[in-house]
Amino acid sequence: MAGVLSKGANAPLPTPDVRVEVSSSTPLDIAALLVTPTGKVRSDADFVFYNQPNGPGVRLTPPSSLEFSLAAVPPDIDKVVVTGSLDGSGPATFAAVRGLTVTVRDSRGGAEITRFAPEGLGAETALIMVELYRRAGAWKVRAVGQGYAAGLAGIATDFGIAVDEPGPAAAQPAPAARPASPSPRPNAAGPSGGWPAQNEEMFEAPTQLVRPEAAAAPTPQPPQAPPRPGPTPPPGQPWGAPPPGGQPGHGQQPWGPPPPAPGQPQQWGPPPGGWAPPAGPPSAPQQWGAPQGPPP
Repeated sequence: MAGVLSKGANAPLPTPDVRVEVSSSTPLDIAALLVTPTGKVRSDADFVFYNQPNGPGVRLTPPSSLEFSLAAVPPDIDKVVVTGSLDGSGPATFAAVRGLTVTVRDSRGGAEITRFAPEGLGAETALIMVELYRRAGAWKVRAVGQGYAAGLAGIATDFGIAVDEPGPAAAQPAPAARPASPSPRPNAAGPSGGWPAQNEEMFEAPTQLVRPEAAAAPTPQPPQAPPRPGPTPPPGQPWGAPPPGGQPGHGQQPWGPPPPAPGQPQQWGPPPGGWAPPAGPPSAPQQWGAPQGPPP
């Protein structure tokens, strides 16, 4: 065992299969970021956390440890950063956290390799605890202990993750899938006529830092007012357009033609004075057709 590390110290890892365990007086959210020599992740797939528990060579094992198969970490990854952040169920800052310890073990047998106890913390809400990094073809561990006041979102942003962290109303479910990459545009460059591959990440949805239990909580719905009843017609009165002069009152004639006079049968057809062919002279029947001229 290499013993206890002080802040900034490092130790070699004798095995590529290690487990990093975090213990403290309050629950923490443990995460890992796979970082290239530029100091940034390659994509969101290099961010291992509670909503994405698996990455290349890294696996989150709740509640508070990470399993590493360092031989499976891609060769363009320079280091893996291990972080811890307050999950909101306990103290507001690390100033009230007690017994914080990071232990590195051989994951095959559980033997302790080294440990680190960060100290002197205050207003921080997230912390880079240790980092596993390559050096001369081998892997080593370094005690970091760097704090962030902006939580896990602050750490992720520093390493190139676009984060959409919700506020108090965090019970909204996360999207089931990310939107597809944008369709090709006329002025775009690249072999396929679309956007270059390195620019497609700009159009990805930000990473949602929503804990699974918060996403599963149903959103309360406001009470719905009962529907208001519509107007009802007067007794015996059918619906229809009112006649000129207003609507009939109770007991009046419904909409339609006026009733016949007493003793007269109901007349159906055009009203008197309507259209009819013009009548000719009494002695001559009316001729229909082309107009007649003078006799030949």
